[in-house]
Amino acid sequence: MGKLTCLKGKFKVWIIEVFGDIRLKKKEVTARIDEIDTIEAEGLLERGLKEERISLKEAHAELIRKERAAVASGNSQLTVEG
Repeated sequence: MGKLTCLKGKFKVWIIEVFGDIRLKKKEVTARIDEIDTIEAEGLLERGLKEERISLKEAHAELIRKERAAVASGNSQLTVEG
């Protein structure tokens, strides 16, 4: 049983290294959305930024979905994007 536990731990680390940490990506996307919202509040929002914000919000929703799926499956340590 010890070998299986060790392998499971190594697999979790590999998944995060290869696919990335959802929590970190979600934090980065949220920060960029906040930056764009600040620009909008100043009245300087251009069309390109509007489109970027729409794309970021879609990405954010997808990250939340993946994070919830990982937690629901009992793999809260396997918070990966892939």
